[in-house]
Order: sequence, then structure tokens, then C-alpha cells
Amino acid sequence: MKYIKYLLNFIIAILFVSTCNLSPKDPGEVVLGFNKHLEKGDFKKAYKLISKRDKEYADLEYFKTRFLVPSQTLSNSKYFIKKTKIDDEKAVITLNIKGPNWSEAFLDALFKDNGDSKSEDIIKRSIEIMKSSDVKQADLDIHFNMVKENGIWKILLDFKKEDEIRNKLLKAVEFIKVNDFKSAEENINSVLAIDSSNIIANRYLSFIKRKLNEKKQ
Repeated sequence: MKYIKYLLNFIIAILFVSTCNLSPKDPGEVVLGFNKHLEKGDFKKAYKLISKRDKEYADLEYFKTRFLVPSQTLSNSKYFIKKTKIDDEKAVITLNIKGPNWSEAFLDALFKDNGDSKSEDIIKRSIEIMKSSDVKQADLDIHFNMVKENGIWKILLDFKKEDEIRNKLLKAVEFIKVNDFKSAEENINSVLAIDSSNIIANRYLSFIKRKLNEKKQ
């Protein structure tokens, strides 16, 4: 009987350790795991680490489409947790990434689009740009919002907000193509009102301001 009790305790301990390994209690470990899965192209495992709210909005196929371009850069990138800020059931993890600049590649592909390309074509074009020898390198800080669900940290991507941002960015691109930089600036500013640290919006804003200054000269 005593032997059985020890055996049960051992099994419980093993199960506990296994559970901890599958669902890390540290939000930074979740973010690192998420990026490792993306790096390996294992979108299914990465998808499991996002919040319930995100899963209600986006299925696995949608998730894969959104992360196909960033995942292509991770194998050639170095990344580490730069900062961790935990506030009860929420957290913000800052991940520093050094490698091919996927946001610039996406911008280039988007800007070269004639307006009638499918999202899949723009993504393929972005990947081609990233694989080219003259691809720009980046040193970026990416902020991951985290929420606790049943005691386990999950990544909150907020796809609904991101889609709103993406639509505004696409409108800005349309205005840029017809040299309507004032309208483009308005769209970009509306993006930054939602997310002031948005990398693509800030890059576009610098470009638009430069063009507006050229017009004044």
C-alpha cells in the first residue's frame, strides 16, 4: 500500500511538471515559445498560445495567413525578452528582434501593388523581397499583450483591432499612390490614435511627412 502511495505521488509530480512545460506560468516563456513555433512553421502549436478572444475571431487558417510573412524571418533572426511588465492578470512582454525587416518588405510589396492583387499575392511578394540579397535588416522591439486564462498566460493579439488598423493602412496606401499625402496622413494618424507604437504606421508617417515637406519647398 505504501509503495502504491509513493507511485501515485510520483505520477502526480510527473504530470505537474509536464503541465508546467506545456503551459509556462511565465508570460515571457509563452512569447518565446510562440515565436519558436512560428519559426518552425508549426502554426497549430502557436495558435494554441493565443487568447480565447482571438480564437473566437480568427480560425487557424486566418491565423496562418496573418503570420506567414513574420514566420519566414524568424529562422534568420535573433530574439530575446527585453522587458517584462506584469500587472495582476495582464502583462506586456517586449521582445527584441534582430533580422530581416519583414515590415519593410511588406510595405514594399504593398506599395508596388496595383490595387487588385489578392492578399496571398502580396504575402508571396513580401517573402520574395525578404529572401533577396539586399533585404534591409531591422532591430525592432515588439510588444506582446498578455492575459491570464484559468491561471495560464495567453497572447492577446486582438485581431479585430489589427484588422481595423490594416484597413486604414490600405486606405493610406491608396492615397499615397495618387499623391494625396494629406489624406494619407489623416489615415495614418487615425492608426496611431489606436496604436501609437505601430511600426508600419510610423514608417509611413515619416515617408508622408517627407513628401509633404517636399511639396512646400
